[in-house]
Amino acid sequence: MNKLIRCAAVAAALSVSVNGYALTFTFKDLNVVGNSISNANAINNLNQIAGNQGVLAPNGNGTFNLQYRAAIWEDSNIQYAPLTYSNSNEYSYGLDINDLGKVTVEHHSSNGKVQGYDWDINRNQVTKSPPEPIVGSDNFYTFSTNATGTLAGEVKYDTYAVAAITDVSGITILGTLGGQSSRSYDVSDSGFVVGWSELQNGKDGSFIWDGDSMGKLQNLQGVAFTGVSDVNNLGQSVGFSFNQSERILHATLWNGTKAIDLDDYLPQDLKDAGWVLTQANGINDAGWIVGEVRNSITREHHAYVLSTDSAISPIPEPTTWAMMLAGLALLGFTKISRKKE
Repeated sequence: MNKLIRCAAVAAALSVSVNGYALTFTFKDLNVVGNSISNANAINNLNQIAGNQGVLAPNGNGTFNLQYRAAIWEDSNIQYAPLTYSNSNEYSYGLDINDLGKVTVEHHSSNGKVQGYDWDINRNQVTKSPPEPIVGSDNFYTFSTNATGTLAGEVKYDTYAVAAITDVSGITILGTLGGQSSRSYDVSDSGFVVGWSELQNGKDGSFIWDGDSMGKLQNLQGVAFTGVSDVNNLGQSVGFSFNQSERILHATLWNGTKAIDLDDYLPQDLKDAGWVLTQANGINDAGWIVGEVRNSITREHHAYVLSTDSAISPIPEPTTWAMMLAGLALLGFTKISRKKE
């Protein structure tokens, strides 16, 4: 196995109260010591993380290039995809990982050719991915798929496109947040969909679709726009928020539609040294989150994981609260009626 043991920077668990309850995360820097660039793109329910690590690759003339290589992290180990690189200008990314340990890999050759691979980390073998078939309609474009075979993407029309999913029953148009165009980026196995939509005022917004309706993901204070990248089976999603005053991205968690600034969970000493949690790219059902942390002084960017010992409790949406209150009221009425009898 092509594994390296590394010393990750681990901070004490930080607890922050959000919407009336406390979330606790522990931050870990996954970057290999001695290198300056890495990124974590996805995490499965076994807490195995897929991404890419920058390594110094020899040019053959005594110099080196920084080369991205697809990798997975598990505990304090990193394992690189067993790909062959003909020169230091080639690179690869680990884009996704499922619970069976299968990683979606994208390899870029120096002549611009892109080849997809399926990497089985249990056998440490890679096989070329077949081209994705056109599913449902010639004007449906896929961005992600879940374990049940549902595809998330968009249906293209002449001058715009609208978020949609397709499965064995056909294409479902998800609609928009008031504007003309939208696009779905990810679909969970339980059927939650997240993506981008144009708002009624022409600005950009992010959405979550729960199988019946589309809800707008809230903005953090001072945020001009957001981007969502992943959603778990509980309807918790992650992405980024662009902070207008700081002119910087902040990694963001949405519990339902409620926005939480994940940079609040970065230890103060790291913030003082110039580090900011800029992107959250993946979240699993246990609430573990992976992404990218950047240093505004050194320009480094590292893969990270925010781990938690307790799952994030989903926040009921207003319609859910109304149903719960109605149910409690009916229960109380029933008890009173029985007492009168």
